[in-house]
Amino acid sequence: TASYFHTPVEIPRDQVLRRAAEAVASGGLLVLVEHASLAPWSWRDGHEDVTFPSPDDVLASLRLGDGWRTERCDAPERTATGPGGETATVTDNVIAVRRVHQD
Repeated sequence: TASYFHTPVEIPRDQVLRRAAEAVASGGLLVLVEHASLAPWSWRDGHEDVTFPSPDDVLASLRLGDGWRTERCDAPERTATGPGGETATVTDNVIAVRRVHQD
């Protein structure tokens, strides 16, 4: 499971997630839950240009073979509450893929 694996610092994110997928045993589930948007109060100091991939883009970046079944790949919305009590609708990516057999 990788939860909210984002940072404004440059990291090899796709490679890390692919390595995580490689570690999943046959029958196992890889779950990624991550931001797909920002609340108005988040990460604004010099990071106004932050963009997030779609769930389909994240799934494609994993480069999974035929030995995987997608169980969930969507972007539900939720209400977030900021430090001052303000609220905003934000979107998260939720991706769940099951390894059905080793390639």
